[in-house]
Amino acid sequence: MPKFLLLFLLEQSLNLWKVHQQQLLLIDKRIEGLLCNLEHGKQFITSEHKAKPIRHHKPMITGLHQKLLNIYGADASCIPGITDYTLLKLLGEVGADMSRFPTAKHFVSWCGLCPGHNQSGLKNRKSKMNNHSNAGQTFREIAQALLNSKYVATGAFIRKLKSRKNARIAIKAGARKIAEAFYNLLTKGTQYVEQGIAKYEQQLKQREQNYLQKLALKQD
Repeated sequence: MPKFLLLFLLEQSLNLWKVHQQQLLLIDKRIEGLLCNLEHGKQFITSEHKAKPIRHHKPMITGLHQKLLNIYGADASCIPGITDYTLLKLLGEVGADMSRFPTAKHFVSWCGLCPGHNQSGLKNRKSKMNNHSNAGQTFREIAQALLNSKYVATGAFIRKLKSRKNARIAIKAGARKIAEAFYNLLTKGTQYVEQGIAKYEQQLKQREQNYLQKLALKQD
């Protein structure tokens, strides 16, 4: 390819990229206006946690973290893997009012994260997982990101289940835990407290010991 033609194509690509960035900025400003409307009249919420960095597709919205805090009325940054970007996506799919979900089980079911099985007589047949819920997919993406985490207990839980089942089932189970924590935070104000992998493994060992002790007592 001649050099002048290559330079021309590169110039056109750069121009298209600039136009694309301008359109994205217009969209972000429109979203910022909608967030301001939702935030109006809400109580100012202080945060004890730093806003997690957004690695990909960071919205160019002024004061996004504080806006989301005020709209949700709670600091969801305490939940592992949840960033302002994921909160923005969940706001579009779920909203901030969880009153239409009576319990966490209802919310998890709506997200498509319940364990699926069809029961007929004495036989249990696993049903095909569906990914129709965008909110459920967002929680799955969070769980997927935590899979290799060295410090988060949810990541250790997903890895342990993956070793016994498979990655898809493990990620869905991890997503369900995150969705439940999200629901409990917004409805009950129950903040998620990260216990760490060491404490999680210690709890597992304690459960195994308790189980073995029960078996020993039954044999006696």
